Order: sequence, then C-alpha cells, then structure tokens
Amino acid sequence: MPDTMGVFVAESLRDARVALRAALYDAALELLEGCEDWPAEFAEQAIIIKAETIGRRDPVGAVTYLTTVEDIVSSPAGRFNFAIQLGKAHATVRGFSQAKSRYEEARALVHAVPDGAHTMAYHDLRMRWFRRECDPGAPEVAIALAHPDPSIASAAYAYRAWLHAGNEDYAAHIADLRRAVEYATM
Repeated sequence: MPDTMGVFVAESLRDARVALRAALYDAALELLEGCEDWPAEFAEQAIIIKAETIGRRDPVGAVTYLTTVEDIVSSPAGRFNFAIQLGKAHATVRGFSQAKSRYEEARALVHAVPDGAHTMAYHDLRMRWFRRECDPGAPEVAIALAHPDPSIASAAYAYRAWLHAGNEDYAAHIADLRRAVEYATM
C-alpha cells in the first residue's frame, strides 16, 4: 500500500518550492500550512522554505517563526539549513551579531550538505556587502561565484558587482551585473 501521506507531503513541498521561486508567497504558505507536524524527513525542509517565504515579506516574522520551531530541526543538514536561514533573516534586519552567531553554527556543519561550503561563502559575501566591506577579491567571493545553483551564483555576481561599485570600479560593476543576468536566465 503506497504511503499517500508521504506522497501528498512530498508534492506539497515540491509545489511550495515552485511557488516560492515564482514569488507566489501566499500559495507557498498555504501549501506549507501545518508543515511543522509533517513527518520529520519533510518537516525540516518545509520549515526552511516556510521561513524563507515569510522572510520575503517580513524578515522579523521569519526570525520569530524560526525561533518557535527550532526544536523540530535535528539532523545535521537540517541544522545547517536552519542556521543559514535564521542568520539570513537576522542579517536582513541588520542583527549582525545574531547573524554571525548563526552563521558560525552553520560553518561547523558545512560538510553536512552538498555545496555547503559554497552556500556558506555566499552568505559570507552577503554579510560583506551588508557591512560595506568592499573587497571583491576576498576568498569567499570566488567560492560563492562557483556555486552550482545558478540562482545563487547569479546573486553572488550581483553582490560582487556592488562591491566593485563601492570601490568605484564601474566597468567591473557593469560586467558582473551582466553575468548575474546571464546566470539568472540559464
């Protein structure tokens, strides 16, 4: 007998990812309603997607949500993704010390997920921009640019473009913005 609950949850998770990427936030949140009670193998992923969806409109709401579900996440990969998402939300609301703390938690688990080092480097690059530390040659920049996910690589090029602009290197700024668009359209 097929696991109909598992199939339903897997499909809801897949559809929520698609809705999030399409900026259909209400649809994503509707699909993730009650995800905290889903089977553990799906709940951890769903919580991260739900927090990211909430954070697109309300980063403070994402921080609040994540602090209420922290005890659900237990696998090393889940804890890595949770720490990344909570660090991201804290950084967005300029809670840099809290973001740094969460990113340090993630850094300790970087090998728990594929491309963990690339993902961590991307968030380090993002923090560099938030702090206006305009060093496009910093080691994490090259690692972030090499992220195998084209959407993350595109965002990394956009952040590096702004680092170039901060140094008044507008030719490099424009070149990286073009690369960002190229990756975004892959």
